[in-house]
Amino acid sequence: QRNRDFNNIAKRSPQQKVEDVTKFSQWVSRDRVVGPFLREWNVEFPNAPLEVMGRELEPFTILAANAENRFTNVLQQRYKGEWDCRNIKHCKIQELPYKLGVLYREGCNHNDFIQDFLLVCKNMNLFFNYNPAEDCFELNRGTNLSNELKAFVAENYDIVLCMGINNNDYGPIKSCCVETGLLTQCIQRKNVQAEKSKRMSIATKVGIQVGAKLGLESWRLANFDF
Repeated sequence: QRNRDFNNIAKRSPQQKVEDVTKFSQWVSRDRVVGPFLREWNVEFPNAPLEVMGRELEPFTILAANAENRFTNVLQQRYKGEWDCRNIKHCKIQELPYKLGVLYREGCNHNDFIQDFLLVCKNMNLFFNYNPAEDCFELNRGTNLSNELKAFVAENYDIVLCMGINNNDYGPIKSCCVETGLLTQCIQRKNVQAEKSKRMSIATKVGIQVGAKLGLESWRLANFDF
């Protein structure tokens, strides 16, 4: 019940939240116990406690990259709702495919996620060289995480997907990134092994994150001098 109440409050619009504050102020001043107590201490809540003065910026337009690696597609204008990430493209800055490595925790079923990830990345103009027999390694209890990551550095991998990792793995992984410059993308086991419909959505978001780490652009402001 508490979770449902919290969700109802968290999902309220900004206007509804302002109205809530006003109703709270009115309730405080009218309450037989709270009202006199506050007045005794010379404390009051105004009915409109939040006022913002200033000017509103002009509406903006965000352009998304298209298949020709140009920013021409209007991704979102003001008040148009959520971004549609299904049509995201990356503007390529490297002609050759990136070298992708995979490091997964023992028992993590990662193959379906990898296939979905490669598919959505292809649709976003993001291409990888990846051979499961050569570029994918299992991380078990007896494996040294730091040594495994440094092996990817020695082989000049562009980025490594760390899949099915636990909370204890995250710190060492990021420490190795700082030490060696290796790019990594961590994905929790529950996301790797999600059902098909959710997995594609997760793979798309991971593809956008990976593209950003590789220095690619997905969108930019229109009429902006870069």
